[in-house]
Formats: sequence, structure tokens, C-alpha cells
Amino acid sequence: MKSSKFIVATHLMTILALNQGKKVTSAEIAWSINTNPVLVRKLISLLKKRNLVVSEVGADGGNKLAKKAFEITLLDIYNAIESGAVFQKPYGKINIECVIARNIMPVLDHHFNKAQLAMLGELSKTSLQTVSLEIIQSEKLKMR
Repeated sequence: MKSSKFIVATHLMTILALNQGKKVTSAEIAWSINTNPVLVRKLISLLKKRNLVVSEVGADGGNKLAKKAFEITLLDIYNAIESGAVFQKPYGKINIECVIARNIMPVLDHHFNKAQLAMLGELSKTSLQTVSLEIIQSEKLKMR
């Protein structure tokens, strides 16, 4: 994965899921993630464009899920946050005189495409509700 934005966005969405419809401010989310509220607002903007989050401004404002947690998959979050291929290709010209350089990307592209399809398929099977319940269960196990 090229960045941590997907993980941060999933963290953000899990906060909203576990607050079950209560409005949560960007500052509260930023505290949990240990980041700046500006980053949170940027991610929320991307999630709003995909109709995953709704926001209200003002003194009583905040953010909440636009759908039920069981209706949102990790793939929905991923598609809202990330773009392009999972594996980044090298920049610049290739050395066409080198047999490896000439052939490495066509050979790897086949494997990268299979890996990306497998990853996206797995993300599509996991709901935000599942992640939320797994976090609660993980915390309960730590308290024993």
C-alpha cells in the first residue's frame, strides 16, 4: 500500500461506527488517531464524496456514518481514499539494453494484477461492523 491514509480512514470510520449515530467532531477523531484535525477533515471530505459520511457544521456539528456499519465494506473505504494501482511502478526510462529491465514490468504486472484483485476481493468481504466488533473483542481479551 502506498500510504497509511486507508488505515487512518478505517480508524476514523470505526470511531463513527462505534459511536452509533452520535456526531463526532474532527478534533475528537484526531485525538484518537493522534493526528491533526486538518488531515481528518481531508479524509472526511473524500469519504463524504462517496456517501460514507455525513457532516453537520456549527456548535452542535460533527460527523457520522451515512449508512449502517454493516453496509460499508473496507473496499468502500479503500476506494474513497486510494486511487490507482496498489503497486507503484518505477519512474524514468528503462535501460532497453538490459534483458531484465526490458521484461521486469510485463512479468510483474501479471502477478501484481492478481495480487491486487485478491486484496480488493478480501476488502469487499469485510464490513465496517466486523472491524468494529473485532476491535471490541480484542479489547475484551486484553482486559482478562
